[in-house]
Amino acid sequence: MNKKNVKSSSYNITFKLKALAKEKEEVRHRLVITAKNLSLKAKQLVKIAKEKEDVRLRLAVTAKNLSLKAKQLVVTAKEKEEVRRRLVVTAKNLSL
Repeated sequence: MNKKNVKSSSYNITFKLKALAKEKEEVRHRLVITAKNLSLKAKQLVKIAKEKEDVRLRLAVTAKNLSLKAKQLVVTAKEKEEVRRRLVVTAKNLSL
């Protein structure tokens, strides 16, 4: 090989390496941007998860309160039924 071919192939290799380095840097830059976007999305998802957990806890408390209210209404209904029965007996006694 003569000097011209050696310089030419050396220049070719250098040029290709520079192009490859630039391409890899662009890929690295895109990966950094993607990582930042994913980090932001993860933070948003954490916030949403916390909000949903708060809602779930409030719904659980509401369900418990409604259950207690339902039990109270059952007791009240039984008491009212007992009063109605006594009134029926009293009405029969008064009609005799």
